[in-house]
Amino acid sequence: MNFCPQCGSKNEANCKFCTSCGNKLVEKNNDIENTVTEPIAQQARIEGNSSNIIPPQRFTITEFAQNIRNQYPKEYDDLSDSQLVNLWVKKYPNDQEKIIFSTFSPSVEKKTNNHWYWIGGILIVIAAISSYVLYQDSKYPKSENELTTMLCDKFWKPVKYEVKEIYLNGKLIDKPTDNVVKNLQKAVDGNDASQIYSTLQNDIDKRLDKNDFFIYKKLNNNSYWKFNLSYNHNFNRDLHSEIEFNIENANSKYLIKYIGGQIDEYSTYEEGEQVHDSLNFLNYNEEILSIDKDNLKLSEEMIIVDKNGEFKFVFVKSCLPVNPKPEFIKLYKDCLEFRELLNKL
Repeated sequence: MNFCPQCGSKNEANCKFCTSCGNKLVEKNNDIENTVTEPIAQQARIEGNSSNIIPPQRFTITEFAQNIRNQYPKEYDDLSDSQLVNLWVKKYPNDQEKIIFSTFSPSVEKKTNNHWYWIGGILIVIAAISSYVLYQDSKYPKSENELTTMLCDKFWKPVKYEVKEIYLNGKLIDKPTDNVVKNLQKAVDGNDASQIYSTLQNDIDKRLDKNDFFIYKKLNNNSYWKFNLSYNHNFNRDLHSEIEFNIENANSKYLIKYIGGQIDEYSTYEEGEQVHDSLNFLNYNEEILSIDKDNLKLSEEMIIVDKNGEFKFVFVKSCLPVNPKPEFIKLYKDCLEFRELLNKL
């Protein structure tokens, strides 16, 4: 059966001209447009216009195609929704306004939405990390003057120590592991020095609840000085020490570099009593990791030489502001006064 594109009349398949109006007929082939528009045109001719077939509202492609199929059951089952709607719009351009054209099918759109959820989640994580980095960077001093304002003239107390690395004569000592066999093998070979980490960590942790604090001071001659008080278990007493240092900027990080080769610790309770002089500090540096008015985080590196060889220790310590006992504040002020007096000589 062939349909006349002019009047919509039915003609035999081998007819070359319409038997009703005489219009030249196109032979039926696989062209989609020929298989669709003629029945639609016939229905339109009978009903008067396309608006009688499709209600005056907006539809998705799937909904619009379904309306056409409802009018012509089984006529266009070989065509996709998009093919059918496109052919309809070619015939009735005004109906284009009734259709919500979309390049996504519901399943594709759902998958695409899921992708957008993932992309959105990744962007949120990146934004959070960037904000944190910017926040941390905003807390870091931008100049030496800003650093001294935040760092100096404040009593800081270590609240957490972490032993990061220990070197003996330039060789890194391995940390203890959870591998029992490996630890036993080291013990059998006589190479197990890893217990020094736990021994040192335990010794440091014992001091955290003691009278342990330090303070940085910029002196009148613009030099820097550090007063430190800590409890020493070996001597069973509080000891204090004094250090002169410089501040350097390296790779946008501030370093506190100790000046000198010997640190003497003195008894707090026995005036002027030097309690040891066997340790020779070849190097003592601190790096400011982060700082604000209520928190200070330092990486501390020291190299000590004694009769057993050269030891290098790397610590990370977190500190908070503290108000020491009055007698310790007095001790600090006395030492500061004496230091200022020496600098004037």
